[in-house]
Amino acid sequence: MMREEALDALRTLLASGRPCEVTIKGTSMEPLLKAGDRAQLTAVSPSQLGLGDLMAFVQGGNLIIHRFLGEVEQAGVPHLRQKGDNLRGCGLVPAEALLGRVVSVGMKDGEQPFLTGPRLWKNRAQGLLSWGVCALLDTLRSLRGRFLLGKA
Repeated sequence: MMREEALDALRTLLASGRPCEVTIKGTSMEPLLKAGDRAQLTAVSPSQLGLGDLMAFVQGGNLIIHRFLGEVEQAGVPHLRQKGDNLRGCGLVPAEALLGRVVSVGMKDGEQPFLTGPRLWKNRAQGLLSWGVCALLDTLRSLRGRFLLGKA
């Protein structure tokens, strides 16, 4: 099956209310998620995401799972701030690219629920930390631009 066809099938299944399982292939969420782990996704709207949740979205024809760091508007269009735990910086993705949220992950040491118990609070804490780092970087970029342009 071609990648776009697989993404369309995933969208359709999630939109129908069926949870879907995907296999992690990259390293952007290490050490939390490793290649070969299986993430269970359910459909959500942006308003249902909590700080630190792991969200699945499509970018550049790829399925990406990163941490949700809030919703912002850019040029009148809602965007979701996201960050891979193993990546520098954060990014924005249009809210319409959202597919779902990770509810659990099958790992070598068993199934790990992400929306209850200690894992929920770890994700919230990691989300808050990542959000703070991204906010600081945004502020520093803004200040650097103002000083370089002589607007300080």
